[in-house]
Amino acid sequence: MIRKISNILFNQFNDIFLGMKGHKQKMFWIGMILFLGFILIGHSIYPQLSRTQAGTVILLQFFFSLIVIPVLFLSIFLISLSLILNLSEKRKGAFPSLIILFVLWGLIQLTSLDFFLIAAPFEKLAMITKSEFVCKYMPVIKKVYKNKCYQELALAAKNADICNRIDSDSYDLFVNREKCYTDIAYHMRDELICEKIDSQTKRNDCYISLAQSKEDESICEKIILNQEQKDICYYNMVWWAKKDTSLCEKIVNPSYRSSCYNK
Repeated sequence: MIRKISNILFNQFNDIFLGMKGHKQKMFWIGMILFLGFILIGHSIYPQLSRTQAGTVILLQFFFSLIVIPVLFLSIFLISLSLILNLSEKRKGAFPSLIILFVLWGLIQLTSLDFFLIAAPFEKLAMITKSEFVCKYMPVIKKVYKNKCYQELALAAKNADICNRIDSDSYDLFVNREKCYTDIAYHMRDELICEKIDSQTKRNDCYISLAQSKEDESICEKIILNQEQKDICYYNMVWWAKKDTSLCEKIVNPSYRSSCYNK
């Protein structure tokens, strides 16, 4: 049984990788050389560039990625195309289905490399230049990376208006317009920024965060239409801001109030 499986695998390997001639063989080995070069350079240089926030090195990382991306995909393209042509030549009629699989596999690879080779360097470049232009023209497939770029840039530049660039239909838990406003309000200690949030629940969350940042229990009074959020705000004042336990009296939920007194 094992010998039979081994023979099948060997024959499959022989069909796909061996017996290449002419332009198919050249494409395969050029692709392999480029791919191995990418692996060696990537493992030796890219990690060092990623560990630092120094402006010059981040710029080098940015341009390094612009070179690496086309080299990587050229190598994948050449290897895959040479294998497809070789296999289709041996098995007539397989070419159309192999092309479809090749395209789908390429798209999967492209989306998986979006962040590591494109989004991260562009985001760091945006932090240096403080430019929305870099985030806007980031060549990525997933919108969440552009939104994250805007969110990080807004916080770095302390500019809440940049949050408006984030797609309003972004439902990512950590990257969305409301989270952007809340983070800036927390760091700038500015109540007016919370008022830019349309959702009352999210605005209340912003007030909870801001009250903790300023250690100001009066901000809890701005929380409306949700008593539980208001209770949490007062609870945080006692537990995290080290306020007097007399604030526990303002908590309606018995469980929260009991826990508040037992701090």
